[in-house]
Amino acid sequence: MITVTATACYQNCAPLTYPLDLSNPTDTVDSRMGKYTVEQHRLTHRGREFHFVSYEGQAANPKRKQPAIEPAWFLMNAGKRWEVMPHQPKQESEELDRLFTEWLEAHVFMTA
Repeated sequence: MITVTATACYQNCAPLTYPLDLSNPTDTVDSRMGKYTVEQHRLTHRGREFHFVSYEGQAANPKRKQPAIEPAWFLMNAGKRWEVMPHQPKQESEELDRLFTEWLEAHVFMTA
């Protein structure tokens, strides 16, 4: 068994350790992380390009009184993000185009 050390500088730069059992081929840092895959989708609508990114949900945190957050698609622009709709993995590109176009019309161009 070996220990992998990484430094995380969020508040006090404390080293994080992950003991790995090399005799077990499935025991890796990656196997301990979630299986969520971030998806990105670009859409050109009314002559403008829009960039949508999916984000993983978060479990509820009762200590901080924070509710659970479901995985969702967000519109990205100028370093900000706006929640668009729930994320459903492996949706067809054509369906996403339709759903994002409807959302843009209702919330950005305000025609719906």
